Amino acid sequence: KIYAGGDLTEKEMQYLQKKNPVLYQKMRAVEAEAKQYEEDLKRCKTKDEAQRIKMNKINASVASIRSVESNPNISDADKLAFAQAEQAKMREIEKITTKFIESGAYAALPTDAEKFQTEKELEEAKREEMQGADTEKTQESEEIQKAESGNQKTGEVKTASSEEIAEAVVWPSAPKEAG
Repeated sequence: KIYAGGDLTEKEMQYLQKKNPVLYQKMRAVEAEAKQYEEDLKRCKTKDEAQRIKMNKINASVASIRSVESNPNISDADKLAFAQAEQAKMREIEKITTKFIESGAYAALPTDAEKFQTEKELEEAKREEMQGADTEKTQESEEIQKAESGNQKTGEVKTASSEEIAEAVVWPSAPKEAG
């Protein structure tokens, strides 16, 4: 059942733990790795990132099989068992990937290019907004300078009345009393 890619029940895992603790530990490690892969997919920000994560898993598996395959100190039976275990891991990775795609989460992700374009557009909008604010400040500054230069030409010193100051300052409105 293990090598066919089937899932073991909790009772079967307990039996395996008693009868073959080494294989049991390997199964738990495969489960943990599969769970981590699933979490990695959920954290992806783009379709390309999800594809890279999958390819990294496949490449790591192929590399480990090749290293075992070329090791003369490992028996053929152990090499076969290792290859079967890697194959079982890849079946699990494929199941998780299929589940992720079918859930619609993959389809909702943008590609790297789409994400880059969106980020670029946001930066441009922020820059335009900042330039607009800078233009407003420049216009206000120019108006103040004109007013000040006009006062200096006539020799007048204008002081604001308390009413003018009150109108210029934006005060939070107090609740109006009924009555």
